[in-house]
Amino acid sequence: MRPKPFSFEQASTICKDFSHLLGTEYHTGSGVSIKHVAVAPFDEENKDVFIYNYKTQKKITKESLLGYSGPFYDVLVIGHHQEDPNDIHHTHIRNYAKTRDVSYTFPEFPYL
Repeated sequence: MRPKPFSFEQASTICKDFSHLLGTEYHTGSGVSIKHVAVAPFDEENKDVFIYNYKTQKKITKESLLGYSGPFYDVLVIGHHQEDPNDIHHTHIRNYAKTRDVSYTFPEFPYL
């Protein structure tokens, strides 16, 4: 089942709620450290552009969402391998929470 989108405000709140993940392991023993919990475009095409730009710039800035006007957003957990910063891993926040049995009530998009 495809995850449902968030509004920008909802996605921003989720990022703050999960900010404690920064610096922790993406997967136990993987050598991948979480660098960002980030608001990203919801649709796959724009999300792919967002991830491509992240891979080339290795950072997320205010400009990362430039050109994307929403209204649907997602939240991504993004990590790098400690020995190879080009080895980037990412997943949807709902997938991350589900696979780690994290209890969190994700908001519903207000107009769906």
